[in-house]
Amino acid sequence: MSYITDFHVHLALKAANNGAIKTIWEYKKNSPPKNFLFYFNVLRRIALDSIFREYATETQADLGNCADGHVRLVLCTLYPIERQYIARRNTFVWLLSSITFFTKKFPFIQLCNKKRNLLVTMVRVMVGTSEKKARQIWDEQKSLDNTIDYFKEYKHEFKQLQEVHDVQPTRPGYEHKVFRIVRNYEELQQNIGNPDVISGIVNLEGIHG
Repeated sequence: MSYITDFHVHLALKAANNGAIKTIWEYKKNSPPKNFLFYFNVLRRIALDSIFREYATETQADLGNCADGHVRLVLCTLYPIERQYIARRNTFVWLLSSITFFTKKFPFIQLCNKKRNLLVTMVRVMVGTSEKKARQIWDEQKSLDNTIDYFKEYKHEFKQLQEVHDVQPTRPGYEHKVFRIVRNYEELQQNIGNPDVISGIVNLEGIHG
C-alpha cells in the first residue's frame, strides 16, 4: 500500500490577517486565549485552559522558527478564512453567549453585543487574527446576500510571501538567511546547495494534496 504524506504550513495566514505582524519572518505572541477564558467561571477556566492555551498563542510557522528548525523547504499553503467556520449565525456561539451573560454580572447594554464579542474573541483565539479583522468578518455576515471575495484574500496572502521573496530579513539573528519562492524543480535544486536559503512552494488549501 502506498502512503501520501501532506506536510504544509500556513506561513502567511497570521501576517495577512493581523496588521501587528509586519512580515512572515516575525515571531509574535497572541494573547486572546487568556481573554477568552474571561467568559467562563473559575471551574470552566481550569478545564479549558489546558485546551485553549494550545491554540493560536504564537505565530508558530514564521520563517524564524523555520530557520531555527533547519527547515529547507516549506509548502506554503494559502488559506483565506472560511466564513462558515466562524458563522455569525452559529447556534453554539448564540447559546454560549446567552449562558455566559447570565452567569456574569454584565450591564444590560452588553446583551446586544455579547454574541459579537464572543465570536470576535473566538476568531482571534483559533486563527490569531487582529481584532479589526475579526470584527470585519462579523460585519460582512450581516446579510446572507453579501458575497465574500476569497480570490482577493488569496492574493493578499500571496503578497505576504512575495514581499519577503529573495529579501534579506531585518530580524536580528537571521540577517544571513533568505526565503525564495521556487517555480520548478531546477530552482529548488539550486537553493538546496545553499544552507541559508529556505525554499517555498506555494499551493492552495484543499487542493494542495
